[in-house]
Amino acid sequence: MTLVELLVVVAIIGVLAALLLPAVQSAREAARASDCKSHLRNIALACANYESARRALPPASNNSPAEKLNSLGWQVFILPYVEEAAVAADIQDNYAETAETLELANSVQIPLYQCSSDPEIEDERGRKYTSMRVMSYAGVLGSYASRAGVQQCKRGDDCVGGDVPLLGPVNKDGLMGVDTAVPVRRVSDGMSKTALVGERWYQLRTWTFGSYYRQRDSGQAVAGRPPRGPQMQTAVCSAKNLSREAPLNADLNATGYYADHLPENRPPMPDGAAQTISFNNLPFGSFHPGGGHFALGDGSVRFVEDDIDADAYLALASRDGGELATEQ
Repeated sequence: MTLVELLVVVAIIGVLAALLLPAVQSAREAARASDCKSHLRNIALACANYESARRALPPASNNSPAEKLNSLGWQVFILPYVEEAAVAADIQDNYAETAETLELANSVQIPLYQCSSDPEIEDERGRKYTSMRVMSYAGVLGSYASRAGVQQCKRGDDCVGGDVPLLGPVNKDGLMGVDTAVPVRRVSDGMSKTALVGERWYQLRTWTFGSYYRQRDSGQAVAGRPPRGPQMQTAVCSAKNLSREAPLNADLNATGYYADHLPENRPPMPDGAAQTISFNNLPFGSFHPGGGHFALGDGSVRFVEDDIDADAYLALASRDGGELATEQ
């Protein structure tokens, strides 16, 4: 073989490799997306098994008896139903309202709770507690405040709080509620039309965390006892609202970053960028091209596209809004 022929062969191989690489990458992402979809399906099944045993869906979180103490979240409550009974027992034995007492459990990597399309998920750690793992999925609190255009929720609304920009409101019209276990009979929109759990990647927190509150409802203040339901200033780690403020896979440069975004948080925030998104409205999103997966109440998993109509997106979050959720 002459030098010219060798160069031609090398060039042909290079062209073929360049043509095949996108196909290989696409196949790998398809496999990762399928794996993520399976994770969500199994999570939804675990929630269904929880409901069968308790006659209600798992709450997004419970309430701790004191302010500013992280409670546990739904992801802990369903552990016995995802073959993680040993981790559940460790948490039950050691939980004392502080993350430090759960260091062993928090450092455990539960593959079901992580999406492999996130290139940094295995290295990502909870803010403040830098040795503790995070998860790729969050429950759906609802969308009432955004649908109703409520800036500050009042008594009788399907939301609580909202007067503190850092935290934002806590919706009460979803399948998961703060310190509230929703019975299936209250899901008038239908379990197959209401989102239960979705993908997230921005501003993740330690995977066992549920929520904490900064201010109790004065009408419920009883020393040493957990209050009932979301309080006036509640930060929910384990679940989020669906909101117009932060659409699916939100362009943070357009919508603004979390109001308490730190330099070490991903992604890096450009100089002068707005910090406006409240904690409970942090966006759902994924590393899958074009959208993200949501598990619905009936156990099915739906890929929701980034350009879904805003009203249709919000309709997915409410269990009793009477909206017609379209396929997008």
